[in-house]
Amino acid sequence: MKNNKKKIISDRRELKALMDVLGAEAFNTKFEVSKDLTSLFLAEDCMVNMLFEDSRVMTKEERVGLISGLD
Repeated sequence: MKNNKKKIISDRRELKALMDVLGAEAFNTKFEVSKDLTSLFLAEDCMVNMLFEDSRVMTKEERVGLISGLD
């Protein structure tokens, strides 16, 4: 009987390299993206949406938090 366990990918560079080489179907049959990496991608998307697609003006507290997070 075959071992159907998928390898878990937890490194962004490894994921990109595999996605460049394999098609989506081949990738999905052999690999799985870790929950931590998936959470990181979702958090990054949320930050981009908040910073660039939000039509409201940032509050002083949000601006200070953003600037302190860049240091």
